[in-house]
Amino acid sequence: MKAVVIGESSGATMEDIMKVYPKRKAIVDKYIARNELIGIGPFGDMGNMAIFRNRPAAEQFVREDPFILEGLVKSFVIRDWNDSLLPEYMTDKSYHVTIEIPKSPEEVFQGLTQNVPKWWGGRDFTGCSIQLNDEFIIHHPGAHYSKQKLTEVVQNKKIVWCVEESKLSWIKKQDEWTNTRMIFEIAPTGYSSILHFTHEGLVPEKESYAMCSEGWNLVIKEWLFDFVVHGKPHFDL
Repeated sequence: MKAVVIGESSGATMEDIMKVYPKRKAIVDKYIARNELIGIGPFGDMGNMAIFRNRPAAEQFVREDPFILEGLVKSFVIRDWNDSLLPEYMTDKSYHVTIEIPKSPEEVFQGLTQNVPKWWGGRDFTGCSIQLNDEFIIHHPGAHYSKQKLTEVVQNKKIVWCVEESKLSWIKKQDEWTNTRMIFEIAPTGYSSILHFTHEGLVPEKESYAMCSEGWNLVIKEWLFDFVVHGKPHFDL
């Protein structure tokens, strides 16, 4: 049975929140890496919720969460949740990662559209990644080729790239990425944004999964994060 932590904001200022944010992000990332935290984000009318795979993980999290320890969350409750709609065997095994970014959804969205080459592809990026039906190519000669098309764009909320063509030169079935999708979903909080990234179709059964998972961890958690938060591009264009 899963467990849900529901928190109530104390009304802390943005300055107070940002002082604690780096410590909180480190804790959240730890639970995501252990596959214990499967959802986190705000309600539309303030407050927030985090979903854990089991109650012990939720109970340990509230003992460690700097937002709770330093009074940014005024109160919380842990509730058991019998998630009968989506049993474990039905859940998608595609690669996914969730990060918290101390920027507005508008700023995150801009980084995901107008500035992709600064955090993915660099000078090996050609094309455009801003509007619906735009197409772009990432081509690292001798290693990686993929052609993406923007098939869904919801301002400041969601972007979907569909891989139309691919060639990964280092595996046997070199077109494993073809017809997979990269999905970026953005949700606001009172102090930051939650970005959930899924590479739909990149599953453990595929030969490229292990290396590409490590690659996406680096691209999303470090290169994209550093660019959006600090304005620091990974690639010089």
